[in-house]
Amino acid sequence: MKYYKLLLPALFLFSCGHVPRALWKNFPSVRDLKPEILMPAASDPGYFEMETQSFSPATNWIWRPGKKLPYSSEDAFCKSGTDAFLVIKEDSIIHEYYGKNTDRLTRFNTHSIAKSIVSTLTGIALQQGHVRSLSQPIVDILPELKGRVSEDLLIGDLLQMTSGLNFSENYLNPYSSVTSMYYSSHTENWIKKIRQKYAPGSRFAYHSSNTWLLVRVLERATGQSLSEYATAYLWHPLGVPVAAGWKTDRQGDGNILGFTGFNTTATGLARIGQLMVKGGVWQGNRLLPESWTEALYRADTIRGAVPFYQRAWYPNSYYQDYFAEGLFYQYLYCHPATGTVIVRIGDGGSGSYDWRMSFRVLAGIQEKPTHKMIEMEEVSRLSGIFMFQERSDGDTMLLGRKIKITGTNEFLKVKVLNDSDSVRVRTKGYVTDKKFRLYQDSSGYFYEPKTMRTLVFASDGNSLKWKRQEFEWYLTRVTPSDK
Repeated sequence: MKYYKLLLPALFLFSCGHVPRALWKNFPSVRDLKPEILMPAASDPGYFEMETQSFSPATNWIWRPGKKLPYSSEDAFCKSGTDAFLVIKEDSIIHEYYGKNTDRLTRFNTHSIAKSIVSTLTGIALQQGHVRSLSQPIVDILPELKGRVSEDLLIGDLLQMTSGLNFSENYLNPYSSVTSMYYSSHTENWIKKIRQKYAPGSRFAYHSSNTWLLVRVLERATGQSLSEYATAYLWHPLGVPVAAGWKTDRQGDGNILGFTGFNTTATGLARIGQLMVKGGVWQGNRLLPESWTEALYRADTIRGAVPFYQRAWYPNSYYQDYFAEGLFYQYLYCHPATGTVIVRIGDGGSGSYDWRMSFRVLAGIQEKPTHKMIEMEEVSRLSGIFMFQERSDGDTMLLGRKIKITGTNEFLKVKVLNDSDSVRVRTKGYVTDKKFRLYQDSSGYFYEPKTMRTLVFASDGNSLKWKRQEFEWYLTRVTPSDK
């Protein structure tokens, strides 16, 4: 009888084909490449130049969050599981690092950086006229979706993550939508489940389904597979001297995932960054629309979009830079004014390091901190202790929780304070980071790209809105931080 008790859970578990694979692999890795469709190297490749003077591996420019203290790059690379780190300025490699068993020819799964590549291909399709505009409804191109999605769902909504489609982006849950889609061998079945949860263009929600569906739109609009189109109009025009690949859901006739699994080398990824910092022009040929890269700084917030996520890139208007980011802190960083492109690839605990600020140090737009600078750090007028009131939908679960804000006028540090007994009981099971850093853009918003938090202060600085994806919390000042 005891064996029958184990049989039913086992049958339920294995009836969901992707679940055993998800539990077996636990988390995808940068080495998780197969199955894939390959894009061949360019027949007339271009190569990078190497600077004669490179950064010393011992140079201190890796930042640690909170303390603002630079760490040794060698120490950071080893401890963070970094497999590849590449710094390019004006078409020359000035720093190059590869970890154990990796080199210039090693291809990696760059995870969600693939979303930014699909975004770039969308721009190319727009430049070539395969899509009329980002305001074109997707049912024009995929008429079979009529009745399942709103006829007001636009291509731009998929790029901006404002589609309002039903999807759960929970990487820890083997039954979540994103896990199912990543490990499924028949992702086309999701089309049958697709539904409109919210009105398109009403709110931001980071869901990989947007990019998966955008791939289907591009393939139908161009009449080619995403791999064929990317090879002909991105990879080969850029003269990339190495092959790349797109992860698919199965061997043979599999569907390209698109939201993850753009498998390439560090130098191959950097070439796309170079196209971006050059404004979409490569060797005199315009591949992207003229305003494509400039639009990243406009902080377009129409139709529910958020300023820190624009067309699958994370821009910062203050520093005039932007980056693509993938799971486990894969980065493609771009700073057009200095011609800087930086690639960081690797599995591991790289959350211990502030890669974004490290990139800005290397680009020359952020001064490395000294102990004297830290001691003389200017305190922002926004510093203080704030208390949660209610949420935009009336939820009062966090009512009474407090946060302490300190920092400068360029970035803030937020610390979640210990709860009182009454609040602790009410928020039991609620998980939040104890400390995090927020960066300011030109519109005055402070945001944390990794978790999609945004703080919007009232003009008097005594109240703020804490925005996280589709929800808004209201907080009021309790007391200044120095009291």
